[in-house]
Amino acid sequence: PVAGARQRLKPGDWDAAADLLERLAAALAPLLGLAGRSAHIPLAEIAAAEIAALEAVSADAKGDVLAFADTAGEMLAERLAALELQDSGGIRFELPGWAAALGVLLADATVPAPPSAHPRLQILGLLEARLLTFDRVVLGGLVEGTWPPLPVSDPWLNRAARRAVGLTPPERRIGLSAHDFVQALGAAEAVLVRPLRSGGQPTVASRFLQRLAAFAGEAAWKEGAARGDALLQLARLVDRPKASETIRQPEPRPPRELRPSRLRVTEVETLLRDPYAVYARRVLRLEPLAGIAEEPNAADRGSVIHGALAEFVRAGHDAAAPEAFDTLCAIGRQEFGALLDAPEIAALWWPRFERAARWFLAWHAERAPRVGRTLVEQDGRLEWETAAGRRFALTGRADRLDLMQGGWSIVDYKTGAPPGKRDVETGFASQLPLEGAMLLEGSLGEAGGDRTVRDYVYLRLSGGAPAGEEKTLDLGDASETAREVYARLKAVIDRFEDEDQPYLSSVSPKAGARFEGDYDHLARIKEWSKSGGEPEEEKQES
Repeated sequence: PVAGARQRLKPGDWDAAADLLERLAAALAPLLGLAGRSAHIPLAEIAAAEIAALEAVSADAKGDVLAFADTAGEMLAERLAALELQDSGGIRFELPGWAAALGVLLADATVPAPPSAHPRLQILGLLEARLLTFDRVVLGGLVEGTWPPLPVSDPWLNRAARRAVGLTPPERRIGLSAHDFVQALGAAEAVLVRPLRSGGQPTVASRFLQRLAAFAGEAAWKEGAARGDALLQLARLVDRPKASETIRQPEPRPPRELRPSRLRVTEVETLLRDPYAVYARRVLRLEPLAGIAEEPNAADRGSVIHGALAEFVRAGHDAAAPEAFDTLCAIGRQEFGALLDAPEIAALWWPRFERAARWFLAWHAERAPRVGRTLVEQDGRLEWETAAGRRFALTGRADRLDLMQGGWSIVDYKTGAPPGKRDVETGFASQLPLEGAMLLEGSLGEAGGDRTVRDYVYLRLSGGAPAGEEKTLDLGDASETAREVYARLKAVIDRFEDEDQPYLSSVSPKAGARFEGDYDHLARIKEWSKSGGEPEEEKQES
């Protein structure tokens, strides 16, 4: 079924997508033609198909092959042509393994450095620099792990075996790096540079720097560092803009008629924590698209487990029957469907499902004598008039309703960690109380008769250790809690009915979830928030 942003694609969009796929299939025909061959394919033949596919995919309107246009492209074409022409010694591949094999075959390819931007500046590797003489040499990247590089242990030969066959020890690279370092220091003027931070993490100065500092002494080292500070100031002046303006937090204020008049109960927490996400989804109508060949995620796993448990209960199976586990597993296989064809899901998700299924059956059988009636996947709707005179609707679906002594027990299945009592009381995790409000209003599926809410229960079905866990929220009068949460939600909706109320970004982020929202990049959080700050530049020490 077509869902999400794809629902808004017009017939012309689908036609364009189909045309793109047809042209891609035609361009990749040389490789796709090898896919059906059961025997392994000779290296020369698959390399020729790779060249033909790259030419077809990257050819522009003039017929020029962009994949082979620049220096790196020329190197790629040269390597592929060599693979096509050389005697491969009987090497053969299966097509699915060709991508990884191609990476290995090209791993040692060296792309020549592009021409220098200035005739007096050369950016060279260690070997080239060793053969030339310069007035001033800048030695960059002097951090441990880069210069010298970390010794790489041989996965096949230990030190004794390497020595026996005449191979050098892993530490030889450190000695060569020390030699290069000393050679470069022989220049008339040498500038030693290292980043204080890299990738957001602090770095450790190269052992060469540390040894040089110890040998030179504190006074001489400070004198050299002072001269380096002058160079750093000049470098910072190059990057300093004439004027800078700090970006402000986005405060979109759309007109009332564009503001959402409908939400799902699962979106209430988003409205409270990150109103900008609701604005982006409901007003701008922007929805994230799934990646190409995206792997199944935790949400898919939760949907599968929800569907299996709902179908088992809906069909009225006896959880205490000897065949109950086999029955639930059969339903689970139907819900998993083609997902079980993936080895990692069959190896990881399915065993967890089996453990969760055993726990659920024991819980369900123990609870059954106290339950008069059970309903699953009940749709609900609350509708009211806002302070601005608009009709607003809140929709939701309850996983399970159990009619017990004292009223209805509202049960929610969770494969992750359930929310805490405080989150529910403050309204951030308001799904179950709002479903309770729907029940009290008589608008939650088939839950008729007694409209009292007995309690709210989370069933965590992780399949781990433990495989399952029941968490009943201690909120006092569950019906009164539903009324209070419903009243607070109405007040929040009325506040957003005011056209002066902005949809701010990340007003109350959940701990540990910073900068992980689908729309955080649109809000440019890292540029204006105190905890995100502007993107940190790599600091240098010289």
